[in-house]
Parts: sequence; C-alpha cells; structure tokens
Amino acid sequence: MAYRLEAGETLPHGLKRIVREQLDDAIAGLRSARGSDAPAAVHNARKDIKKTRSVLRLARDEIGDELYRHENDRLRSIANSLSGARDAEVLVETLGKVQERADGRVSEEALARLRLRLEADRDEVAADRGGAAAMREAADALETVRDGVEEWPLTEEGFDAIEPGLRRAYKRGRARMAEAVEDPTVLRLHVWRKRAKDLWYHSRILEPVWPGQMKALVDAADELGELLGEDHDLAILHRRSGDHGDAVGSSEDLVALLESIVARRLELRTRAFSLGRRLYGEPPRAFVERLETAWGFWREESAEPAASTALVGTENGAVDGLNGIDLHVAPDEASDLLPIDSRAILDGHGWDIGFWAVLDDAPVERALVAIGHREEAVAVAEGWEVVRVRGRSGAETRRTDDSEALARHEGHVYIFGSHHGGKKGPLEATRAFVARFDEAAVAIPLGSEKVELEVAHNRFRLHRAVNDALREFGPPILDIDEDVNDRLVGRARRRGRKKGKDWAERVQRDDVPLNVEGAAFRPDGKVLLGLRLPTTADGDPLLVELASVDPLFAEDEELPEVTGFWILQGVGTPDAPAGVRALRDHGYEVHAVTGSLDSVGKGSALLEEHPEGAESSSTHSLFRLPNRRGRVRRVRPTVVRRFPHLHNVEGLSPDAHGRFFYVSDEKNKVPLRFSEVAVEGLVRDREGPDRTPA
Repeated sequence: MAYRLEAGETLPHGLKRIVREQLDDAIAGLRSARGSDAPAAVHNARKDIKKTRSVLRLARDEIGDELYRHENDRLRSIANSLSGARDAEVLVETLGKVQERADGRVSEEALARLRLRLEADRDEVAADRGGAAAMREAADALETVRDGVEEWPLTEEGFDAIEPGLRRAYKRGRARMAEAVEDPTVLRLHVWRKRAKDLWYHSRILEPVWPGQMKALVDAADELGELLGEDHDLAILHRRSGDHGDAVGSSEDLVALLESIVARRLELRTRAFSLGRRLYGEPPRAFVERLETAWGFWREESAEPAASTALVGTENGAVDGLNGIDLHVAPDEASDLLPIDSRAILDGHGWDIGFWAVLDDAPVERALVAIGHREEAVAVAEGWEVVRVRGRSGAETRRTDDSEALARHEGHVYIFGSHHGGKKGPLEATRAFVARFDEAAVAIPLGSEKVELEVAHNRFRLHRAVNDALREFGPPILDIDEDVNDRLVGRARRRGRKKGKDWAERVQRDDVPLNVEGAAFRPDGKVLLGLRLPTTADGDPLLVELASVDPLFAEDEELPEVTGFWILQGVGTPDAPAGVRALRDHGYEVHAVTGSLDSVGKGSALLEEHPEGAESSSTHSLFRLPNRRGRVRRVRPTVVRRFPHLHNVEGLSPDAHGRFFYVSDEKNKVPLRFSEVAVEGLVRDREGPDRTPA
C-alpha cells in the first residue's frame, strides 16, 4: 500500500486513493482481528487514522474549513474510542524499555509488581471500552467516512492545492519547536511531536517528487517523531509510577525508577532539539519553494513531452481548422497570451516567435511562463519550448490567486487578477490584484533569476469603482439571481466584516460581482478591462474603460476613475449571454474572445441558477473603438473565427506575420492552437471614419 503520490497520477486522484487505502486497511484490520490480535489491529487502525487526518491537513485549503473540521472531528472521535487500551499497552511496553536501561538500579521484584499493576489497568480499560464491540463500531464509522471520500472537493492538480497545508505544517512545527526549547513541558513537547508527525506524513506523500532529498527528510522527521514519542510515553509512565508507588514497594526503588526515567527523557530531548534545529533550519517560504521547484520538474518528467497533435474535430485532423501543440507545465490551466516584445529574450533563446502566458492556478509569483518557437524549426507545428519564469515580490505582499489577463504598456507587462472568487463564491480579495514587471529588465536566459514584480492589492477598490459607475451612468445589467449574488457578494462582505478586513465596506450587498478576464491599453494610457461578468441586459459583453491603472498601484485608498463602458453589440442574447474571455490590442484593432459566463461542469453557483450562461460558444471577433463622446458606447465587432468544438478559449495573440495563436483552459496541459492563415483586412468601417488607434 503506497502512502505516496505516483508518477502520472493527478493530485486529486492520488490524495483520495491514499485516504481510501488507509481507511480500507483500518476497517479490514478491525473487522478481522480476534483475541490477542486485537491490540495490534487497534494500533494499526489508529495509525491509519492519523495518516488520513494528515492528508486532510495537507489539503485543508482545497477542501474548505467546514468539511475539513467535520471530517477531522469524526476521525478524531473514532480514534479516541480506540485509544484507552492502546495507551495502557504502551505504558507496559515503555516500562520494559526502562527496565533494559535500569542497569540493576531498580529491583526486578519492584518492576515486576509495577508491570502487573499496569497490565491490570490495561485489561480494565479494554473491558470498559467494549473490546470487539468497540472495534466493530469504529469500523462501521470509518466505513461511513470512506464512502464519502470520493465527494471531497479536491479538483486542483497543481502544487498550489497543497502549498498552504505544507507551509502551515512546516511553519507550525518550527514554532512549536521554539516553544519546546524555551520551556520543555510535557504538553509543549507533545504538541511539537504532532506537528513533526505531520511533516513526516506529508514528506512521505511527496517522496517521489525528489526521492533522495525527500527520503532524508522522511527519515529525519520519523526519527524526531520517535524521540518525542518515547519522551511522551516516559512522561506518562513517570506520573503513573508515582501513582502506583505502593506497587513499586521501597522508596529507594521508586526514586531510582523515577531518576532513570528523567535521565532518559533528558537524553531524548537533547537529541530531539539537535535534530529539530537541522530539520527546521530554513524559513517556511524557502522550504516550500524548494519543494515546489522539485514538484515542477517531477511533473514535467512524468508527463509526455510537448508534441504536435492531430486533434479530432474536422476533416483535416485539426480542431475548428486550427493546428495544435500540447505543452506540459504545472499548474496547467493557461489564461492568456501576450507576444514577447523583447528582441533580447527571443534571440537569447533562439526563438522567432515568443509569448508570455499566465496560469490561473498559482500565486502571481509562480503564474508566469514563456512559450517560444525555435528559429531553426522548419514547421510552425514543431520546435516549441516552454519555460517556467519565477517572480519575486516585496516581503509584505499578500497572497494572490487567479491570474487571468495580460497587457503591455510603456515597456511593462501587466498581469490582472480576476477580481472574482471560486465557482461557489464568495468574492476573494486574493484575486483583486494587478501586477507588473519591466520586460527589458528580465534576466536572460529566462528562469535564471526571478523577475522583480510590483504587486498591487487593490482590496476591492476596482470592484467599488466599477459598481459605482454602473449605478451612476452604466448600461442596464443582466439580472443575477438574488441567492447567487448573495453567495458571491454578500458572503464576501460578511466574511470581511467578521475578520475585520479594511475592504469589507467596499463590498455592498446590492453590488454585482466582477470577473475580469481580458485587458488592453489604449495609446493614451487608458485601460480596457474585458468582463466575463456582468453582461448587459441584452446579454452582450462589457468592456470597462479606466483613465489610468496608476491609482491601483498607489499607496493611498484612491479609487480608479471609470471613464466609460463599451458594449460589444450583437455578440450575445438574453438566452445566451456572452462575456469577454480575452482581449488583445493589435495596431488599430482590438481582438476579443467571447464565450460562456462560467465553466461548465465545475459546480458553478452562477450556472446552477442561470444555465443560459453556458450557452454561448467561444468566438474570436475584432473591432475598432470609434472616437465618440459619451460614457456608454457601442461597437459591432466582426467575427474572425468561431470555435464550435473548442470550449473555454482564454487567450489569443498574433505573431509578427498576423497569424493568431490561442490557448484554452484544459486540465493536464496547456493547449496552444494556431492558424496558418493571417488575419488581415477584416475590419469594415461600420461607424464612419476612425482616426483614433485602439
């Protein structure tokens, strides 16, 4: 039975498999044990439960606090129902170890009498716990837990699904060690042991990621747990020996026994502190980043290499007339594309085509990748490479998530968070961010040094500014079910108030949720943000125009200025509303991908109440923005390409030859699709002369 992830196994499948195997083992042991086998079965079941609870801690942020507490409490209760007899048995075993080290300082008669008393206590506890009946009840309860494992909401496959749990386990272990070193009470040492056991279990799960290094970590954490475990057992024996002093007999024997226990505990603590300082010697952030790097290499090595693919969909073997390359990088869900503008970067890697891309399943510091085409490759469908580019932000930067859009302005590449939340809500402050970096300052080769990122957490300032503008002068908005809006917006406000967040009052109950998925800069510095949500009452996509992005990076609480809204007219309908999935400015034109309001089949609260939000298919359109007055303006785009088979297209970008490349949101790969035909001359002047570049 493998208490570890396997190569080629997705993270959700692997964690669920591990849990099922532990519970199956515990259930089988408890049901089959008879007579003298019962203590070992109980011991093994309790270990299996501890392993299961440690998986819960590792994935806590992914499955959510409510389910975590429910399952953890159930498992702890089951383990406690089996604990008494086993704990009493441990005291008998610990006395045997003390006897081996006593060197005759305690008489054999005194130790024998104490052993008899401890064995009597053990048998009494076993009788009180119900023996076989208690084991059957525990097995039944574990079976109930096991039957629900498949429904645990583990869906994310990247390292970020377990990064918070891993960081928390290491950080807490480090803190508990410091407390134990300062004042080595029985309780503090015992709490430290629990956290060291978590590190041991987590390291075992991740051992295949970096076998040599992880094996050393596993062994060290295991040894530390054993040292602290024996210390705890001796502490309990010390107390119980004093309680049973009459069984020991003479005071000389009792004093000698207690002194032996104290001496052994001092030896164990000394070794534990020495080992702990080495085990917890690096900061949590460095520890996690080291494992994440190994994780990325492991996933790349266990995946198939990038290759040209023949995709089902049309007669020529391509999907919707597009060729395709599947690139493998973890985490895997790509959200946008932007051409690499730096000739130095392209030449440094020998690329003739290059794109920045962002992956939405990671903090912004780990979301950036570069995709390049080798200059010597004869065919466009061959010679593609992908490089993971790490970022570095300030020490005070808060956590970010869900990078969705890329744009360029005055030499800087901008990354916009979705400003939204999970599929079931609520809105999340971690997603309300904008980041940027100076492309010319990026070290070559890519990945050799971390990119310096400036990250701005606007704490719902953009949300507030857009909602105020919608109320003041915006177009009518498609109604969202009141319950859905409460789950997305109301819960965010209540959660923020409960936690005392300074942004809580910027989120009001009757606001509409924003989902930013596209961005582009106009030559005058104005910013266009493409909204997937909301849409107009007619179901058409909305663009928000901001006077500048600078207020979002300011240290004060200034709201960005919304200068207007653009409606992509005729793209959606009330029965099939369409939102923006990507934006890209290209000369005088703006290109957009529009499509469904949320992902199908992922438990979206929005689509549960508004299934029409899934009806719109992905479409690539282009338009020019006419030089008109007014704060709500309309433009009718020209359709470039429809995607009847490719769902969830989330990024588009041209190369120097006018060919367009696309990425879509798919698990286990980053699909890069492209057309051999350049997009030219498709804009018709529907609105009269237009001299204003987009």
